[in-house]
Amino acid sequence: MSPVFLKLSDWRTLPLVQRLLLTALTIGLALVSSALIWDVQLDRTPYLFAWLAGVVVILCWNTPAGISAAAVSAGLIEVLVIGRSPLFSQVNGIHVTFFTASMGCATLLSWSRRKLTVEAERTLLQLRLSEQRFRIMADAAPCLIWVAGTDKLTNFFNRSWLDFTGKTMAESIQCDGMDEIHADDKQRIRAAFNRHFDARKSYEMEYRLRRHDGAYRWILERAAPLFEEDGTFSGYIGSCVDITDRKEAERSARETAHRWHSVLENMPVMLTAYDELGNRVMWNRECERVTGYHQSEMIGNPRHLELLYPDPDYRAEIIVQYPRMGQDFRDYIIRTTCKDGKERQIAWSSISGSQTIGGWSHWAVGVDVTARLEAEQKLRENEQNLRLALANAPLIVTRADRNLRYTWTYSAYGDLGREGEQQQIEIDAIIPPESRAELVALQRDTLNEVRSIQREITFRYPDGQEYIYAAAAEPVQERGAVVGVTVAMLDISERKREEAAREKTLRLAQEAQRAAEEANQLKTNFLGMISHELRTPMTSIKGFTDTLLATDVTWDATQQRDFLEIIRNDSERMMELISHLLDLSRLEAGRLPIEAQPFNLDESLDMVLLQLASVTMNHRFSADIPPDLPLVCGDARRVAQIFLNLVGNAARYSPAGSEITLNTTLEDNFVRVDVTDQGPGIPPEMRTVVFESFRQLEAPGLGKGAGLGLAICKGLVEAQDGKIWVQDRPPPGTTISFTLPLA
Repeated sequence: MSPVFLKLSDWRTLPLVQRLLLTALTIGLALVSSALIWDVQLDRTPYLFAWLAGVVVILCWNTPAGISAAAVSAGLIEVLVIGRSPLFSQVNGIHVTFFTASMGCATLLSWSRRKLTVEAERTLLQLRLSEQRFRIMADAAPCLIWVAGTDKLTNFFNRSWLDFTGKTMAESIQCDGMDEIHADDKQRIRAAFNRHFDARKSYEMEYRLRRHDGAYRWILERAAPLFEEDGTFSGYIGSCVDITDRKEAERSARETAHRWHSVLENMPVMLTAYDELGNRVMWNRECERVTGYHQSEMIGNPRHLELLYPDPDYRAEIIVQYPRMGQDFRDYIIRTTCKDGKERQIAWSSISGSQTIGGWSHWAVGVDVTARLEAEQKLRENEQNLRLALANAPLIVTRADRNLRYTWTYSAYGDLGREGEQQQIEIDAIIPPESRAELVALQRDTLNEVRSIQREITFRYPDGQEYIYAAAAEPVQERGAVVGVTVAMLDISERKREEAAREKTLRLAQEAQRAAEEANQLKTNFLGMISHELRTPMTSIKGFTDTLLATDVTWDATQQRDFLEIIRNDSERMMELISHLLDLSRLEAGRLPIEAQPFNLDESLDMVLLQLASVTMNHRFSADIPPDLPLVCGDARRVAQIFLNLVGNAARYSPAGSEITLNTTLEDNFVRVDVTDQGPGIPPEMRTVVFESFRQLEAPGLGKGAGLGLAICKGLVEAQDGKIWVQDRPPPGTTISFTLPLA
């Protein structure tokens, strides 16, 4: 067994007597040994061994036998040394005395050391067992445990802590456990730890600790200082519990409570509640909106009933009925005075008797039914007025539910106000089944659209009689829900006939006035056109005639011929205009001679070929009439006039050098003729107007014509059982087509 040296801690554990004896022995041995060693008359070597023996006596504390042997050896050495010393006679008594004291002290120290060693070993064993039990208990604990020394550094973490953080004991001790704390909490936790550590006080705090998977969990830490039996501070011990789930549950509970409170505060019905003492503890925003009283004026106010029910008698009646508020009830209407002085009718309902809510002795929800009660009162008054009005009015009034089952009927032709299945029989007697679809459609539209609808319904009876009714349908609502429809029908047949007669008379008068105005306008246009169309050539003819008859000027033959050509052209223009006017008047009068007979269209084209060449001299004109085209039935001379009018009109509106074509196509029993130009085109809104008399398109650079060409063409085509129209095609260019029947 290795020697065990006396430690400072062992010295402190010795009793006071043992400390004094050990101190005296040590000093005595040191003095005697020193004196003997420094005695010049003696050999120093034996004395040195004697001094060392004294040291061995002090230092060797392994076993009682060992220390006893050391003490005896030291005594014998001292006797031998003293016996050889010349100073024996002088110091014999001292050495003998010192030897005896040394032996006694050695024996006493041996007994004390033996006892101290046994107790120390027992204490050390208990300490080791206690530490082992602590470690086992700490590792088995479900919470996180740490221990810090007096230097504020953590020197122990239990298994739960190491498993939670995923670090070893060495790694955890090196970082002192602070690296795993959330950055936002670290400074706060360190400051709190130092503050409580310095004050030697227990503490409790919450923070976020990083788990081995990187997730931060909320931790509740409790720590307390450690003290020895003699009151010496030895460090801190702390335990940590994961409270993340509890924090989440608390947060969820707070959010749920907040949501429910928000729902109760903002629900569209009034909500009030009372505690067991009758104090109002709930007054939501709908209560504030309806009454005008804020929560601060109602909750906790002992005079809240006086504010809402200022009439003492009525308030006393409410107080008598107050116990009912702790039971289930529905639509208990209470007249409430609002802050602005107006009275509102509140219908309160409650199930607090069967559905209790913590903290609320009884509670109720209310709805402001003032408008509904007023509407019901007005409805009753209107129904009464309606019955009085119906008694003297020739009406048919029906009321049906949402399934269109009739529940009430009134007719000026008899009292049909009885209830039950008789209603349907009576409706069948009034409204013919053939005409009921219009009434059903009116009722359904009113129910679906929830609005008043007015229509006219025609009833056609089997005997041939027909009646027109002005029907007005109105939805019937109760508590905001549509429960039926009411239809009132008034016979307006006579009035409609009178209106129709008046409208017909008015329409005829308007048509006559419009025809007169148009005739007047046509006459004005006609006179203007005639005055222009006749005056222009007449002026030219007179001017050139006067020129030729002048005696002061001599014209050569060429000039005279040119003047005569102008006179002839203007004369032909006048003749054409007069001919057109005569043809138009004959067409309108139905007296234009049409000699209908089979002919070939080539014949009509040949009649006006030279004239067509003259009017299209500035254009590229072509005509395509197949040689195998069947004969048509009509007047060849009038068809030639149509060709000339259409081609001339195309040349008038087409730019110089453009192409004008005349094509024919066989269609069923008709031949269609198409005259196409490359002019600006005719707008869609003018394609029927251009065939009217004195109507023409305005084009830049063109003089104002008579507007008779297309009107005459239309009359001539229709007089030969054909049709004429402007083809629908995008501009530029226009195609005018007409048909003639086959022979």
